[in-house]
Amino acid sequence: MFPAISFSRKASEYLAHRVSRRPLDLTSHTQRIRLYYELRDADGTYGALLDLFIALGDKGLALRQRLLQFAAHLLTPEHYETLSTALKNTINTSDHLPVSHCTVLSTGVAGRSALVQQHQKRDSAVDEDPMLIAGDLLNSGQVKQAQSILEQALLANPQRDDISHELLQIYRHTHNRAACIQLLRELEGAPLAAQEQWAELIYTLGQHHNEESISAQRSSV
Repeated sequence: MFPAISFSRKASEYLAHRVSRRPLDLTSHTQRIRLYYELRDADGTYGALLDLFIALGDKGLALRQRLLQFAAHLLTPEHYETLSTALKNTINTSDHLPVSHCTVLSTGVAGRSALVQQHQKRDSAVDEDPMLIAGDLLNSGQVKQAQSILEQALLANPQRDDISHELLQIYRHTHNRAACIQLLRELEGAPLAAQEQWAELIYTLGQHHNEESISAQRSSV
């Protein structure tokens, strides 16, 4: 297996773990679906969509429709029909559905009981630190995926200084002021590690953006 694919698999396992622990973590659901889609993993995409549908029940229709259409051409006709029907008729965890080895919320899919138990045992034995996963992703050049993993990790543990500083480094390197501001908003009121550095970075990136805008205006004259 190529290293980049191996690291992506680690990211998918981490997101699956988050979904199994926090079924209403819609950001992790969305990232997981998109990651499997980028990997062109049809079964993984279906399993991740299935978990989202189970978690939301009859809620979040717009999100479910959008993500189903996003991944539609990668799904088999049977999988698409199952999910399309579920837009109106909600899926229960005990429903008998087409098999997916990637779903972590369904207990009703044929052959899933043993797989769920195996997954739970694996999670208990190896709850890999997000910094290690992000480090592997960064080393393979997958900056956006590493950023997503660290953002979710910081939302869950805002006091972790190492995660906070690593994210600051990514935002600084990519000049991603918008993502920096968005995450800071989501963490409002939380005991965020290195909070002063976050404010400084937003200011610095804003200054950099203004300088680029002025330079572009001068060039166009």
